[in-house]
Order: sequence, then C-alpha cells, then structure tokens
Amino acid sequence: PTNDAMLLAACNGTWDAVDIVALDMGQRWNFVAKQKVVTQALALGVSLEIMYQPALAGEKTRQQWVSNAAAVVRATRGRSVIWTSAARRALDLRAPYDVANLGEVLQLNGDLSKRALAANARAVLMHAFTRSSTLRAVIAPKHSAAGELEGLAKKTRMVS
Repeated sequence: PTNDAMLLAACNGTWDAVDIVALDMGQRWNFVAKQKVVTQALALGVSLEIMYQPALAGEKTRQQWVSNAAAVVRATRGRSVIWTSAARRALDLRAPYDVANLGEVLQLNGDLSKRALAANARAVLMHAFTRSSTLRAVIAPKHSAAGELEGLAKKTRMVS
C-alpha cells in the first residue's frame, strides 16, 4: 500500500483474499501504520511483512528501514510479523539468527523474532489454505501432496 486508504482496505477485510501486507520498508511512507488499523488486520489473520534487504543498503535507506520497521513492530506488538529477505542476489541472504538479531534493533524480543521467521509464515500459509479449500474450516477435500503446495502458492496473494 502506498497510502492510508489502501492500507485500510487491505487491513479491514475489504479485499477478501489478502494474507500478507507487504510494505516498502526502504522508502518514506505517506501514511502512518495506525495501531487500530493493524489490529483489525491481525484479527482477520492478515500478517505484515518486514523485508530486511533495505537494511543492508545505503545509510539513508537503512535509517528509513529502521523507522518503518519499528513502526510496524510497535503497531503489531511483534505479533503476526513475517521476516523476508527481498534479496535479488544470493549475497543479500542472511542466516536465520542474523535476521533474528535484526529484531533486537527493533526492540523485538528473541522469541517473537524467531517466530517471525518460521511459525508466522507457516500460520499464514495454513490460514490461506483453510480459507480457500475448506468449508467453514471443518471439511477439507483430499489433495495430492505434490499438488497441494503448488495450489496453495497460487492461491496466496500479496498486497504490495
């Protein structure tokens, strides 16, 4: 989202199939991530994505990343946050514990930071799967193991 209206629409359930809200962490935002709007998103099972690649860029981008990522962590209180790399080269990838240490910069405790690496991402995928292929989260049709992940990847949408 690039403005308040788009963030509100992504977070309040206006768009049905939103699972992850990806915010550009390296650019100055024209809006504020308000806690009320973000709380609505968390209640609907929407997660917010923090890409750490801008933190590895130049000084101005790094400062903006810290400001934006800290605003997301403050608004979500560390819940339903997903760490992603957004790496364009293999050299931009970092080890999981290095990424978890970035959470310390944002005043995110170690447990929440580690959860943002694996458990929260898994929860988003399961939420997307149950929303799209179950009837009131009780009855699920049988899928083949190979086709299940491919279909799930196609059904999960991101808003950026």
